[in-house]
Amino acid sequence: MPDYNELLKVMKQAAKEQNKAGAPSTVCFGVVVSTAPLQVQVDQRFIIGSDNLIVPQHLTNYSVNVSISGSTAESEGHAHKLGAHVITINNGLKNGDKVVMVSQDGGQKYLIADRVV
Repeated sequence: MPDYNELLKVMKQAAKEQNKAGAPSTVCFGVVVSTAPLQVQVDQRFIIGSDNLIVPQHLTNYSVNVSISGSTAESEGHAHKLGAHVITINNGLKNGDKVVMVSQDGGQKYLIADRVV
């Protein structure tokens, strides 16, 4: 499950830094035009490359260790304990995904906040 509190903290910190620099953060929308390397086109005006994009974990493919208590139903005199497992979350950005972004560093870095529909 994504840690939205941590994402909110990062967004607030970016906004504070921008205000101090005299260039407040702005929200903009874009479309993923490439995933390797990651590139996002903003308002059909310019393309932002991976060096200038900050991608939160919940918009990537990642693995999570989980522990499941309990066991399977007993069958033919035995059951299986569930225990620890690794789950892979396939939530990476794809070509054509629409995203909402927050600019940082006077428009040099962009935090991809989430997908939009």
